[in-house]
Amino acid sequence: GLRIPMDLSVVGYDDLQICQYVSPKLTSVSQNIKEKALIGTKLLLEKIEQKDTFDTSKIVLDVEIIERQSVISLF
Repeated sequence: GLRIPMDLSVVGYDDLQICQYVSPKLTSVSQNIKEKALIGTKLLLEKIEQKDTFDTSKIVLDVEIIERQSVISLF
């Protein structure tokens, strides 16, 4: 008996194309998968080449919320 988005907000992840076609249209978190893969591959290759080093640095990649009909906008 709950109504979306009046009673409950729903958010998906990865902003799949289907999010645009379901009813109500699904709000989703979008991430840059290509950038994530490139950076991960680069770090892995660097680790393989430099066998005796240990890197503790952190990499933070931005994500974006694609707001659609499944949430009530607060802004």
